[in-house]
Amino acid sequence: LPDGKGSIVVKSGRSQVKIPHVEGIYDDIPDSPVIGLNCTTDSNFLGLLDSSKNFVSRTFDQVNLTYSYIGSTENEFVIVGMNGFCLFTATVPFKGDQLPDLVIPVEFTEAVVRLLAGSETINIGLSENERHVVMSNESMTLYSPRIQQTYPDMVHKLRQSTGTKLCEMDKKETLDQLRLALQTTEQDLIGIAPTLEGSGIQLSVPRSNIEAELMIEDVTITQPFECVYFQLPFFIQCINTFPPGRISMERIPDFNDAIRISSDGNTATTTLRPYLPPES
Repeated sequence: LPDGKGSIVVKSGRSQVKIPHVEGIYDDIPDSPVIGLNCTTDSNFLGLLDSSKNFVSRTFDQVNLTYSYIGSTENEFVIVGMNGFCLFTATVPFKGDQLPDLVIPVEFTEAVVRLLAGSETINIGLSENERHVVMSNESMTLYSPRIQQTYPDMVHKLRQSTGTKLCEMDKKETLDQLRLALQTTEQDLIGIAPTLEGSGIQLSVPRSNIEAELMIEDVTITQPFECVYFQLPFFIQCINTFPPGRISMERIPDFNDAIRISSDGNTATTTLRPYLPPES
């Protein structure tokens, strides 16, 4: 538009939208940073990064829980998202330079997942001064400041901790029963325990508003256990992460009896903090 302000108009048929000009933070589009250490990984990286962002805290009560974490071993990335109640971890192989552990804003994670979707190969690197994390495909480059936070040591300790397998169950039936339980209470608390005959898992809903008897039947109990309580929305989130099929639950004694959930053929795991039994 000849208004001297740099505004533009987008037209389609008889419709039009005026987009005003606004001052940006740059006078010119900055050049991409010069890449130092770099490596490549496959498209599974984006799917796992997408899952991890759902576990990142969206409040700033604990700032270190508002970032995405990408750890690095000799040949694998360890992708992490956590919020203080539950934690997501997954691994994906890479080829090339081993990068230091990376801490990035979750907004960058969301942009990478959205804009690089459909790419078979993802390039990941650091700028020469190691101040920026750079991710790209064949046609697009995204970069973000590297957050000066420490990658959590407990993630590596948790991955190395041996758990006691409690049970296997069908994901779909488990989610169906948990979602039914969510409709019966405003307390958002759920307890699970094997039935007396060990043929299923009984759900316990403290102070429910609707009387209901809920049970997961397609279950294999491998280790009898007492009733364990969880925050129901986080329990659903942890299970919903996995593809259809069987999921396993194990108790990790070294981490206050946290429950780790996994599925065969999937490098992802979710870990959930149990709650104390509610007062009667």
